[in-house]
Amino acid sequence: MKRSNRIIVTKYPAQLIENDFYYHIPKFLFKKDYNKLPNNAKILYAILLDKLKTGYVDEEENVYLILTRDEMCNILNMGRNTVTKLMQDLVEYDLIEDIQMGLGIPNRIYVKGE
Repeated sequence: MKRSNRIIVTKYPAQLIENDFYYHIPKFLFKKDYNKLPNNAKILYAILLDKLKTGYVDEEENVYLILTRDEMCNILNMGRNTVTKLMQDLVEYDLIEDIQMGLGIPNRIYVKGE
């Protein structure tokens, strides 16, 4: 018998759909204003949104997260230059604020919405 190289995919049970099994990409990122925003930047934005669940609250009651570039590289399986460019894209589209806190201290990332 000949073996197939196909990956076996199973159906998702409802309990997986209802929990945090997925990153959620907001629909507004697919509107005309964001046509030129790279899809990888949209994926990174979804990851940052997800990380807000375990974020911190600043003195003005705004939620921010701390995620190093190296952590982003590991999550996305991309190089540092690519991740840095994606973060710059998100800043240019005013989807995040990336606040430098000082030498050797991770940046505060504030995620913005539409």
